[in-house]
Amino acid sequence: MFSQRLFFSGKVRGGIGNQFFQANMISQLGLQLGVAAESEPLEILRHFSVRNLRREIIRHEAPPVHIERDFFVNGNWNDVLRRIRQVLRDRKSVGVPAGVLGERFAETSSLPVYKIFRPRAETQRSIRERSRLSTIGNLVPSDELVVLSHHRGKDFHQWDASAIPSFAYYKTALELIGASNPGMTIRHDVVTDDEELPSVQGFIREGKVPRRRSTYEDFMFLSTAHIIIAPPSTFSFWAALMGSGTIVFPEEWVQSKASTCDILWSRASQNKIPGLQILLA
Repeated sequence: MFSQRLFFSGKVRGGIGNQFFQANMISQLGLQLGVAAESEPLEILRHFSVRNLRREIIRHEAPPVHIERDFFVNGNWNDVLRRIRQVLRDRKSVGVPAGVLGERFAETSSLPVYKIFRPRAETQRSIRERSRLSTIGNLVPSDELVVLSHHRGKDFHQWDASAIPSFAYYKTALELIGASNPGMTIRHDVVTDDEELPSVQGFIREGKVPRRRSTYEDFMFLSTAHIIIAPPSTFSFWAALMGSGTIVFPEEWVQSKASTCDILWSRASQNKIPGLQILLA
């Protein structure tokens, strides 16, 4: 008897944010279709359990049917689901293309992500509990707003240097947040993997010296913020989803990507990402 399964075709690549997109996609897709999902042992699976996702790809009894990436990303979503359902009715396994990131996030996210991802006990307490905490571990007073600015540099230099926001962007975002929250005290801290960035150096000159943390400590720390001021980073994106859900992105970057019909950033430009309140600065 053949098993109905979803699994990734090819090697899953990318950093933490990209892996969250991919694990979310195949988990939620499997839940929608009523089948089990499988993944190679991604790095994030050492820190988070993922609903409906097995941490290994087991041997398939019959040759699987692979969904082509172009069809999966660019095709009509109802056509994609119909094709997968037809394959499953034939009692075959379905290979979903690895490397598909946020293009179909809205369609595949029928459940809030906190119902999909659970931090493992050894990694961290519940993110929803931590989202109530301040940067020093105390309850945040009701008149304070914790704002964390995320400055990502190292891999962005190789990927796209234009994705590294300026110091002026972060200052403008802080001013907008302050103006939108009269009477609130803004508590701001800097999170970065690259202290040499001009934006980080600007805050260091103002006395905001970032603490050094591991990548996952940075991620969990960002998730405690009321608002994240972010570069165009899926790392920040997912930290916000795991936390308060409010994030600021660079308007110029988002609009430039939306103009190329990038599905994810087009939705971001219209504030239509499930679970996120997106502000532009």
